[in-house]
Amino acid sequence: MCLELSWDATMLDFATGRVRVRTAGAWQVRLPVNSRSFGRWHHWAPRLRIIAETLMEESVDGEQ
Repeated sequence: MCLELSWDATMLDFATGRVRVRTAGAWQVRLPVNSRSFGRWHHWAPRLRIIAETLMEESVDGEQ
């Protein structure tokens, strides 16, 4: 699946942006990329697998 999004180099420097973020973890948006959370997705793997399988069964545009 390809989303065909255009490249935006400003995404590489997100930590210094001035966009307001209104979430509980807004402070995290300002942190540079790090490895503290590396591998935490494994905890969610069973649920992610269900979602991925469902998405693979259904095409993006609704056609099968």
